[in-house]
Amino acid sequence: MSGWVRLICLSVIVFLSIPPVPATTISIADFDVESGSTITAPIRITNAMILGGCEINITYNSSVVYMSGVTPGDMDLLAYNIDNESGWVYVNAINVSGQNGDATFACINLTAVGDVADVSPLNITTATLFDIDYNEISYMVCNGSFTVLPPGVAIISIGNGIGNMTLPIAIEDGVNVGACDITLLFNASVVNVTDVTGGDMDVTMANLEHVHEGFVRIGTYQTDNPGLSGNITFANVTFEPVGSSGDTCSLNLSVTTFKDATPEGKEILYIVHNGTYTAALNGDVNGDSVVDIHDAMYLAKHILGKSGYEWIIVEAAEVDGSGEVDIADAMYLAKHVLGIAGFEELR
Repeated sequence: MSGWVRLICLSVIVFLSIPPVPATTISIADFDVESGSTITAPIRITNAMILGGCEINITYNSSVVYMSGVTPGDMDLLAYNIDNESGWVYVNAINVSGQNGDATFACINLTAVGDVADVSPLNITTATLFDIDYNEISYMVCNGSFTVLPPGVAIISIGNGIGNMTLPIAIEDGVNVGACDITLLFNASVVNVTDVTGGDMDVTMANLEHVHEGFVRIGTYQTDNPGLSGNITFANVTFEPVGSSGDTCSLNLSVTTFKDATPEGKEILYIVHNGTYTAALNGDVNGDSVVDIHDAMYLAKHILGKSGYEWIIVEAAEVDGSGEVDIADAMYLAKHVLGIAGFEELR
């Protein structure tokens, strides 16, 4: 093989092995804070590419939460303006060298001033992201919330899922947890639960007989070990999509029993945070609910770094079973769509 041919081949190999680039996301989480207490809440930017600066406005209910200040994260030259009377904050920061990957844009200090059980949205209402050359960066937003809690309340939660994945059901701020019985409810036309595995409790039992009806009941308890305190993984639930790509449903937790490890079995106070699930149809790379030759084209252009094709459903793109999303997946997907023998299954 001549030198220039070898160089071209090596360049193609390197070029085609570029990993997928998920969408840039600006997010603020959900917070549960005891009345009168203050927390520091990070504003996060994920999957950034040469992030040079950002301007963000966040709105909130000032009768529930009071904003006392903003502190720097990973960016430079922070500036901000707080208006607690109207319930908004403006934050501006830059990074002259360009921030890649995940970053904490800034942190806001929040104090619970409302009544117990009051809830305020934490909404990112406007934002501008730009790179070091002042080109705007497209982004997605994940808003949060702020809930006022009484002292000593645990939080039982499940997060948000997409495609084939495993989500934990978590317990935060548990105290001497000894026994817990939770039913997970979902839309069986959108998602299926294929497995439940144990978390931190000694014994985990799951009834999967009713998954086609849209619910799974899970029980855990302690045996030799004492009750658990702090942050606990109750169980891990594995999901697979059933509905069309883009279909969503709630993941709701219904608690039957949540008691401590004493002989009396004292009830533990708790609140629940539910989640959502989004179906990702295998092969539907562009999220239009159809698997066709356009998905193969879209994936190829994404891998080659073409403008306008930055976002894909990563969980739907790995179709050849290699464990990596690359140009081979685009070719495999095209052959699958065309019905070529040996490519019948999207893995």
